Amino acid sequence: MNHLYDTPFTTPPNLDSTFDDPNAGAGSIPAVHPALIPGLSIVRELGQGSSATVYLARGDDGEFAVKVLAAQYIEHAEVSERWNRETSTMVTLRHPNIVRGFRRGIAEGRPYLVMEYVMGESLQSRLRRLGRLTEAEVLEIARAILQALLAAEGAGILHRDIKPANVIRAESGAIKLTDFGLVRTSEDDTITVQGAMIGTPAYISPEQTRGDRHLDVRTDLYSLGISLFQLATGDIPFSSLNTSLLLTKKITEDVPDPRSVHPELSANLAYLIVALTHRDRERRPASAKDALELLRRVEANDIPKIEYRAAKDKPAQKEVAPSTVPVTHPMLQTVISDKELRTVTVFVPEGGILFYEDDLSREAYVLLSGSAEVLKAGRRVAEINDQGSFLGEMSALRKAPRSATIRAREDSTFLRISEDDFHSFLRRHPGMNYQLACTLAERLERTNRKLTEAQTKLSRMQKHVKRLQIDLK
Repeated sequence: MNHLYDTPFTTPPNLDSTFDDPNAGAGSIPAVHPALIPGLSIVRELGQGSSATVYLARGDDGEFAVKVLAAQYIEHAEVSERWNRETSTMVTLRHPNIVRGFRRGIAEGRPYLVMEYVMGESLQSRLRRLGRLTEAEVLEIARAILQALLAAEGAGILHRDIKPANVIRAESGAIKLTDFGLVRTSEDDTITVQGAMIGTPAYISPEQTRGDRHLDVRTDLYSLGISLFQLATGDIPFSSLNTSLLLTKKITEDVPDPRSVHPELSANLAYLIVALTHRDRERRPASAKDALELLRRVEANDIPKIEYRAAKDKPAQKEVAPSTVPVTHPMLQTVISDKELRTVTVFVPEGGILFYEDDLSREAYVLLSGSAEVLKAGRRVAEINDQGSFLGEMSALRKAPRSATIRAREDSTFLRISEDDFHSFLRRHPGMNYQLACTLAERLERTNRKLTEAQTKLSRMQKHVKRLQIDLK
């Protein structure tokens, strides 16, 4: 990391500025010696993150927050890259709603960033203290962060981790966006490994969940929308789900109307939140400027009058008449020819869900026509397109919750078999147990092969990055 540099120390602007940890003790003992940073004296520790510690420091120009990278991460390539991007961004961006960075450098081998110091609290702490925020404050926060995103967008920068914990309200009332640890320029994909999820699961966009390589400001707008949802209602969409299912829901379902959580919320604020959190990013505002215009219209009551209606669970599948598709698969022929086996034909439209992971239903299914994909944590892990393929049989056999989500890739039909009937069927046809085991083994082999290919690709990319780092040094 010897390519980091000291920028000239700049007299801080007359702004009430950033970082706070209300729980930080006034007598916290610094883990670094007081004179580590030239021109400053470290007073006490303010807080610790996953890879760095923030200290309060004093100098001739006043008080500052100093972020120091943990020693164990100095030679860590990924952390070093993120640190470099964050510090470079913060000393470059100049905006009243962004925590300002004054100088970055290395002192005694420890990378550091000198930032403006803000007395106040993070929105996460504020939310924890108040339960939820007023609509007026939520709209004020939305405007401040959108203005910060407009400045970042103008500099070609994506934040990629917008959430209440990364927004601070100063004692003066100023709202500041901080923590650019996952920042990326719009022209540079080097920090993102294709297929890797970057960000905080509850707030990331569907495209981040999928590991899409090409992101834009609409990703930050989505995360802002989720943050506004939480600030206005005190809860996060899909908060009752485990992380894996939450990520899958981001891919397969739209964020619900926030009035389903807090009915007293105004239609205008609900409209803004829904507009920012569309699952399809093409339906979100195209830029921070467009989002600010939407906010202006919301505040002016210049939006469509759409009344809230409680969401009703739509069946992901519907029963239909028995299929007349020609049967060629021997396993399917066995199923259909068994006169004692009771089956129901169900239709699932393209994009529809047959069942979700963690679902407690235990019916088994057989693919009649079409195709399906297996999703885990929002990622496609397998495709099923062979007529006669069984799905969900392991839940029926093991009496266990679903281990993955099945989504139709096109209009598809399935045979549904109850748990009891499925067990009876296997007792009548013991050879089917072997066939099912072979099918499962084939699926696992395909999945493992894809995993091995992905690991090989990742290893090659890591070696390439290391060579680039050596060349840069």
